[in-house]
Amino acid sequence: MRERGRRQSEEEQRGRVVAASPEMIGVAAAWLQEGKLVAIPTETVYGLAADAEQEEAVRRVFAVKGRPANHPLIVHVADEGMATAYAAEWPRAAAILTRRFWPGPLTVVVEASARVLPVVTGGQSRVALRVPRHQWTRQLIARLGRGVVAPSANRFGRISPTSAAHVAAEFAGVDLLVVDGGRTAIGVESTIVDCSQVEQEGCVRVLRLGAVGVKALRRALAEEGCTVRVEEGEREGEGERGKRSESVRVPGSLPAHYAPQTRLVLWEDAEESVPEGERRRGVWAPADWPRVPGEVVRFVQLEDGYSVARALYAVLRTMDGLGVEELVAALPRGEDPLSTAVRDRLRRAAAGSGGGTVLIALRRENEGPYSLRTEPDRDVACGGSTNGFV
Repeated sequence: MRERGRRQSEEEQRGRVVAASPEMIGVAAAWLQEGKLVAIPTETVYGLAADAEQEEAVRRVFAVKGRPANHPLIVHVADEGMATAYAAEWPRAAAILTRRFWPGPLTVVVEASARVLPVVTGGQSRVALRVPRHQWTRQLIARLGRGVVAPSANRFGRISPTSAAHVAAEFAGVDLLVVDGGRTAIGVESTIVDCSQVEQEGCVRVLRLGAVGVKALRRALAEEGCTVRVEEGEREGEGERGKRSESVRVPGSLPAHYAPQTRLVLWEDAEESVPEGERRRGVWAPADWPRVPGEVVRFVQLEDGYSVARALYAVLRTMDGLGVEELVAALPRGEDPLSTAVRDRLRRAAAGSGGGTVLIALRRENEGPYSLRTEPDRDVACGGSTNGFV
């Protein structure tokens, strides 16, 4: 009896973890209707969901995550019809892109309708919307009949979760229903595209990198005869049509984010640099890169962007729990959208980990030992807003 009671207590501390079965759709919808939180699977990362139209429930998400109130949230919806109910305007560019990439890892920012709570947008006039690809989660939102906010199910600024086990460990003791829909298919957060100022600027802007790349966005618009440009990064000053442009705060754009608790440094080139010193290190790098001094364990980093993205957060979490003094991650060299997104996440993670440095490659002179130079945090800030959505 004592053993059974101990197991039950441990399960309660870990939170309620249930399989993403058809029967659980109604249960999870009831939790959301009651203003409770549900961790939901998506193809990107697990989200901490609350009914987007219940202010107290949304505020509970901020409180549980420790998220600043001015950091807006993405509203996840079941389909385009539900999305347009939260939009004051639905530009043609948004319609084209969402028809092409929804359901999937694309978030669009548009002007918010009166239905959107100010707490959701962080006080902005715009709202971010996405239809996730995970079928169970879309069915849940459809059963609820309204959108859910669902930022990544982790403490603010820390490593995003890609499995139900990550969520349960992150929020042990929190009154939370964790729905296990398996390991996430993509592993990094969605691409965010601002479509709210097409009229002023003649373009849409990519504000966060993800699986949907700039080339794919441009191709989708061009194939529909849409001449709107696709630009990267924040807007500045006036748009091309002479109207004042406004910056938009979006998730995941803080210079320091996605961070492990152990100091993380980045390794840029196998042949020209290597971390020095005698710290005990966990390493994520290709198998043929040289051994690092103090290397305790190496997780092999594969070459393709898909594999790298799926592994990213799970590897960081595992290495963070090893009890080593420093983590070393190689920057993937691919130019595909996912490799580019992983480099972005790693730079922000390094900046937020307490080290905030990047290994800069220095050539060996006269066949001498490798040397190491570090640069201040500005070199890992990756640009972007200091405001934030995850």
